[in-house]
Parts: sequence; structure tokens; C-alpha cells
Amino acid sequence: VEGDLFEKVRGKYDFIIFAHPFFGDRPPKRDTILSSMLAPNGLIIKFLEEVPDYLEENGRIMMPFYSKAGEENNPVLQGPRWGFNVETTFRTNTESGIQQGELTIHELTKD
Repeated sequence: VEGDLFEKVRGKYDFIIFAHPFFGDRPPKRDTILSSMLAPNGLIIKFLEEVPDYLEENGRIMMPFYSKAGEENNPVLQGPRWGFNVETTFRTNTESGIQQGELTIHELTKD
């Protein structure tokens, strides 16, 4: 299923994974590598605004984050602004490959 975030999603879920692109920019057409890392600014905000309509009570969201992506796409900073509790459940540093730096995984919940 392909759509704009929740455009084609029906129902509510206990667990949602949002592996969002880390950097705010428009990827070149047909570039699958850059498309996985780039999206227009504000995608995480749109997600956090809409996700409560698709999350069951006591549901959880899992979001990865790359430290060099900046504050705008950081779930630790953006989650609380939209009423989510954020817990970092995984942390590692990578020293090789394209994405060198700290990679984290966060779980978001509502009170």
C-alpha cells in the first residue's frame, strides 16, 4: 500500500513504526537511496499530528533517529511538543558506511 502517511490506512493499531526520512529536503525523482533519507520539512510534525487517530489506547510508536539529522526530525524533541512521552530504547554509534554517528530508536506513548 502506498500513500501519503495515513491516506490509505484504516483502523487503529497497537504498534506503529515510523521510519521517517531523517533530512528535510526534496529527493531527486527516481533516486531510491536519497528518497529513504530526504523528505520535505515538517513530515514528522504531520505524522505526530495525525497518528493519534490511528493509535489504540496504550499503543506505542517506534521511531529511529540519526543524530546528524538535526532537531526538526528528532523524536525526543518533537514528541513531547505533540503530547507524547518518549523513551530511548536503543542507542549505538556507527563508524563506517554512509550514516556515521549515533543511531537511536525511540518509543513514543501518550499518557
